Amino acid sequence: MLSLKIKIKLLVLAAVFLPTLTGAAPSGLKPALKDLNDNLNLLIAVKQSDLDAEEKIKLEINTRQAAFNNIIDIALTEIALLKNRLEELEKNEPTQQLLTDLEGFIAYYETLRKQINRQLELKELMNIGRQFKLWREITFQPKINQIADLLLATHNEKIIAMAGNRLEKIKNDLKKIKNFLSPAQWQHFEELFTKAKLAVALAQELKKTAPNAISQKIKEAYFSFLEMSRLIKE
Repeated sequence: MLSLKIKIKLLVLAAVFLPTLTGAAPSGLKPALKDLNDNLNLLIAVKQSDLDAEEKIKLEINTRQAAFNNIIDIALTEIALLKNRLEELEKNEPTQQLLTDLEGFIAYYETLRKQINRQLELKELMNIGRQFKLWREITFQPKINQIADLLLATHNEKIIAMAGNRLEKIKNDLKKIKNFLSPAQWQHFEELFTKAKLAVALAQELKKTAPNAISQKIKEAYFSFLEMSRLIKE
């Protein structure tokens, strides 16, 4: 169905950032996402209505402009979130260049908003939409993916370091812990310690090959840490 295709395409444009870093839509985005969904539903209704051709085109232009503004609002909010994350990193030339790139994206979206809010014919508005889609695929999305990779790598370094530090502290206290536990408890504790050590080592290896899998390995390590803690408290 044509109406379904329209909605899917616009939702893809709107959700370009969301799965990458935030996991779920931040609270500040929820109103814009709701407004976008409402406008998409209205656009579908307009296209399927029995209005005369002139009135239908007029309403379609207005609804497309409103939806486009929603998409810009969402994009600018997400860019602001990415800027905040980048600014928390160590200051260096690559990070500064990415921040400059984001500033350029902000300027692009602000110019785009001025373009779409003019008095336009439907063909003109749809042409702007096609140009925007091309820009997003060629210029915008690759840069966003680069930023996402950098933020993920930095996050992974931190959580691996934290797990490694905890593992080292436990290692330094192994003799004390062995004297404290019963033989059966110590055997289980050693198994957990080995499992945690393996999980942290695997997380280190995954940094370059499968960074998205690191969180699971760190979770496995921390599950072992919790079980070790429980054994000591028994």
